[in-house]
Amino acid sequence: MVAHHAGDPEADLSSIRGALRWDEFIAGQTGEDLTFEQVPFDHPAVVMFSSAPRAAQVLVQSGGGILLNQLKELVLHVDVTRDDTIFYVTTAS
Repeated sequence: MVAHHAGDPEADLSSIRGALRWDEFIAGQTGEDLTFEQVPFDHPAVVMFSSAPRAAQVLVQSGGGILLNQLKELVLHVDVTRDDTIFYVTTAS
């Protein structure tokens, strides 16, 4: 488990079993820097499988669709700005 408290980097995490601070989590890690590849708007980003009672379903969300939905929800609905910190919880449905 990784826990990071953006508002208080010195918060006591002792009550959370297995919790690590970000710097502890990445300490000693070797590897390449993250690289990002530009893909088409409709490129599949998330593929979910549902075992509904009547028939199984495959749900595919595109990268562009996910970004637009986040923009709509966070900027237009909630008025989030670059200076805000949010905790975002969602479901797969």
